[in-house]
Amino acid sequence: FYGRMCGRDLCDGVKCGRFTYYCGKSLDEMPDTAHPICVDSCPTGNSTSHICWDEDTLSTVSLPDLPTEEFNMKCLQRAHVQKEHETKNGQLFKGLEDFKGAGSLVGLLMDSLHSVKRV
Repeated sequence: FYGRMCGRDLCDGVKCGRFTYYCGKSLDEMPDTAHPICVDSCPTGNSTSHICWDEDTLSTVSLPDLPTEEFNMKCLQRAHVQKEHETKNGQLFKGLEDFKGAGSLVGLLMDSLHSVKRV
């Protein structure tokens, strides 16, 4: 939350952790994406804690970690990782529906080339 680049900038004299972690008070609330912190590894449980920004008190507080999974150099809460995968899978399957009309391999290739051209 100090505007540092994880894995590149210095945090307290040493290189910041390479993963971006979004603190949250509970699994029921959305994580605080406005004030991420850098961590060395993604927390897998709530037995550890980190110093995070608290909007309620406008200060830093120690919050227990939320279980996360590594996704694209970010530590995302497991529910959010699943939602991200579902979104990407939905986009993939929606794209495959476009090829239903291709009655042959040539039609499939033409549809594929046409879709690449549109991007």
